[in-house]
Amino acid sequence: MKQLVLLAVLVMVAQAVFAGEKVVIDNKGGVADAAKSIHAGKEKPVTKRAEKGNVVFEDDFSEGIGNWTVEQWDDKVKVECKDGKMRVKTQSKLQGVMIWCNKLFLPKDFIFEFDVTPLSESGFVLLFFCTQGPKGEDILTEKFFKKPANTEGWENCLFYKYVKTNINGYHSSYRRNRSATCNFRKHAGHHLMARQKFKELIEKNKAHHVTLYKKGGHIKLTVGGLVVMDYTDDGTKGGAVVWTGGRIGFRQVYDSDGMYDNIKLTELKQEGNKDEE
Repeated sequence: MKQLVLLAVLVMVAQAVFAGEKVVIDNKGGVADAAKSIHAGKEKPVTKRAEKGNVVFEDDFSEGIGNWTVEQWDDKVKVECKDGKMRVKTQSKLQGVMIWCNKLFLPKDFIFEFDVTPLSESGFVLLFFCTQGPKGEDILTEKFFKKPANTEGWENCLFYKYVKTNINGYHSSYRRNRSATCNFRKHAGHHLMARQKFKELIEKNKAHHVTLYKKGGHIKLTVGGLVVMDYTDDGTKGGAVVWTGGRIGFRQVYDSDGMYDNIKLTELKQEGNKDEE
């Protein structure tokens, strides 16, 4: 009888392994579902993808912040390289700061990663990406980068420059003062595409690894290993065009203080390429 039980267990294990499932044998000779036993009642962790790609840009700020263009409209902002990281402090209730990567344009499909360490309880931090002019122009050229002389129809505010005009792209917040929510918006038009509530605030004085994944219209943002935004822009909301290319940059505003480090941009390979086979 014991031999038959053992044989049945071995068959179940073999079937699970063949299906790609994780299994463990408990101390009673049975089969336990490892995923259920570990993650029961907890937020679902990120499932690691075996995406193939080439790293096209990295920055650990060991040589300063020359790869980044700081855009500010007041003197209540300080951006510097400190202790091998980019430190950003703002005390601006209106303008804040935009910090754009000036090294290259975003690939069509990519993974953008970085570490962020909030040093203040408060602070509003966002990530802008695929940001470009109405005809795909570079926003860092003088035409778009300079402060507009005429702001009729929108407040004289740096943020509104990117959300109230004809500049296209996306942005997502991932730390909103004491509000544990993430807003994902599409421009031009400031369309709210999705809103996700966190279970808890992003802790200060602790490094959090942030990953932005974009493939086609599929956009996923993870913070500290947990998915905080997962949305597919299929062109039915906020305009028919799914934005690609453009610039990527950080935004901070209000009373905020934080450190950024270990930037990495990976271009994902297109499906069907020979070098993927």
